[in-house]
Amino acid sequence: MDRSGSVLVIVLLVLMLISIGGISAINLAVFESQVIRNSGLYRQNLFLAETAAQTGARIVLNERDPSRLLPGERDWIWGMDDWLSRAGTSLPDNGYAVFGDFSEETLRILEQRGEAGKDTLRWYAAGWKDVSGESIRVSNNAGWRKGIVVGVYDSRRYGRAWVEIGVVKKF
Repeated sequence: MDRSGSVLVIVLLVLMLISIGGISAINLAVFESQVIRNSGLYRQNLFLAETAAQTGARIVLNERDPSRLLPGERDWIWGMDDWLSRAGTSLPDNGYAVFGDFSEETLRILEQRGEAGKDTLRWYAAGWKDVSGESIRVSNNAGWRKGIVVGVYDSRRYGRAWVEIGVVKKF
């Protein structure tokens, strides 16, 4: 009997199994690298949105005139109900653009992405209302107001992230 043909078939089957295993390992490595890249981009997006929110919170906390933070006073200040209904579908375009005054890390990320000087970082203020007599134990004439500052990073290429910061301020 001639068995040389059966050895050839077995060698080809083993070679096919090893090739399938190698291709699967390469596909798994490519998939894992994409997951790691996307995870890093997501963290950077959140970092940029937080930068915008902190910038907005700093501006709001430095504001001395409470009438300048009333919903509708400026086009980027929203009533809470309006904000919640609108932001659930899409972010409005009229946020307060954040330029300059960034950390070196923020500038480095924006420059790497080719977005330095573009309108990808914005912030909004929403829901400013009087909180005298609520859970904050203050006198009625203290002038406490609360609301949220929303920092947004919005890029067609890298996606969108937003961070909300609750702010309570005494005027």
